[in-house]
Amino acid sequence: MSATIGPLEDFPAQPWRNNRGMTREIAVRSSSTGLLWRISLAQIDQDGPFSSFPGLTRHLALASSGTIVLENMEHRTVSVLSSFGDTVCFSGNDDIEGRCQGEKVRAFNLIARADVSAELVAYHQITHFAKSEAIFLLPVHGDWKLSISPTILRSGMVAQLLGHSTEITITPLSEAAVLIAAVIP
Repeated sequence: MSATIGPLEDFPAQPWRNNRGMTREIAVRSSSTGLLWRISLAQIDQDGPFSSFPGLTRHLALASSGTIVLENMEHRTVSVLSSFGDTVCFSGNDDIEGRCQGEKVRAFNLIARADVSAELVAYHQITHFAKSEAIFLLPVHGDWKLSISPTILRSGMVAQLLGHSTEITITPLSEAAVLIAAVIP
């Protein structure tokens, strides 16, 4: 198992596929057939269309204050994310328009192929994780303690836990919220 904990600034900002925003790619896994999964943190500064990721499933969670409204133009549905950790899942094929209500917001993203078991969830309490291929923790409020590291995980940091086979526990040290993206074998 490998565990890496560090500041988000270690991941350079790069333009979105549609050049309408910026993202920090935290991790990516590909195979000879293409992308398996990707974890990233996006800065959304303006209203507009989301990038298309055909054949992939997108999981998105609000990782800051503010509100983002996602309108699925094909299915005529609207999702409103207005609290830390609010999440939504949609097809990368879908035509999605995002509105950030005049505020800058951040979104934690997990994009995965349909045959990859993956989830993006917000936690506020002590949590245990069994075996997984990869777990990524993004604290959005408060401090967290990992059972496998003496480092305190704080807002502005990210933890990457790759290939662990033993149970891992995360414990809030105060009132706290953390976003967790997990890829399960």
